[in-house]
Amino acid sequence: MTTLKKDKIIGLLASALLGYYLSISIFRHVVWQYLKLFLPPINDRHLPDLYPGLLGALLTIFLANLIFLKFLEKKPFKFHHKEYLITLALLLFSPLIIGGVFRFHAVSYVQGAEKTTPTEISIRLDTPANEIMFEVSKNSATGFRKNIIVPEESLAQFGKLIRTMQLQTTAQQPPSTEDETLATFWIDYEIKGKWYSKILTYHTNYFSEHVSNGKKAIYQSPELAQLIEELVIASNDLSLYTHAKIVNSQSIKNKEKQIHLTDQQLSDFLSNVKPEHKIEPTPHILARFKFLTTKEFIPQTETDIYAIELSEGSGATRATENFMVYDKQTATLYFNSNYYKINSPLLPTLN
Repeated sequence: MTTLKKDKIIGLLASALLGYYLSISIFRHVVWQYLKLFLPPINDRHLPDLYPGLLGALLTIFLANLIFLKFLEKKPFKFHHKEYLITLALLLFSPLIIGGVFRFHAVSYVQGAEKTTPTEISIRLDTPANEIMFEVSKNSATGFRKNIIVPEESLAQFGKLIRTMQLQTTAQQPPSTEDETLATFWIDYEIKGKWYSKILTYHTNYFSEHVSNGKKAIYQSPELAQLIEELVIASNDLSLYTHAKIVNSQSIKNKEKQIHLTDQQLSDFLSNVKPEHKIEPTPHILARFKFLTTKEFIPQTETDIYAIELSEGSGATRATENFMVYDKQTATLYFNSNYYKINSPLLPTLN
């Protein structure tokens, strides 16, 4: 083997490594955007990641080979046109071939993952009054929101309904910006030991999902919508919750000041939340609870608003979570769009 051929092999390998590195670093976004042009509207959160590097390596190899042919080996095109044309063809068509293989692999992977039964589905309710946030600094807050974990026995049914949703259209924007977002759910799968996830948004009249190429896929599934509504109703059953803690703006970040209810305290407290204790809120009471609809942070100076976090589990595993709000000034409890005047020995002791 001549020295020139050795240099050519080393040069081609070096160019392949350079192309691989550039395509997974500096030009990563550009290469991914190109590859995604080959995709149909699918979930693009977990795509096969070997193709950007492969495409970069192939392109630089073929480009380097042209340079060697022309400037180092100095082969005239007239007598070596086949080598030039083959290399040019590979340079031009390899992106198309890689794009096609990437499409097949990505679609097969996504379809294979979403045919399995989800390992967990978490539903976050996005309508007003489903979260309470306490200010902890000028630009940040923490708190609680209503979050439903789909029971394990219902995962297969949910998975089937998600797979069979009817695709209506794909668009850059949803059909109507006036449609209220009701809930967002995170769906986790496991495929060959690897985590795979999907995010769906539930609107007033449809479901949506961010898919490839910056578009939104719009789906219809009355059966899935009905199942979600049933879960929401079930989550308002207070007998579901076995753990609770009470916090306000001063204790939200200080665990030592938080009040964790015993089983008996929780049972006694929830037994007071009865229909006969419902009240029609006065304008003053509504003003005290306005943060629920405006999604304002409760300021650190407001110490008379308390959140009672309700949990289905102890925290060892993910579980459905809900909350109540108590205003010490008006002695009013809020839960699930209802206001209550309750007589519990626990609440007057809050400080």
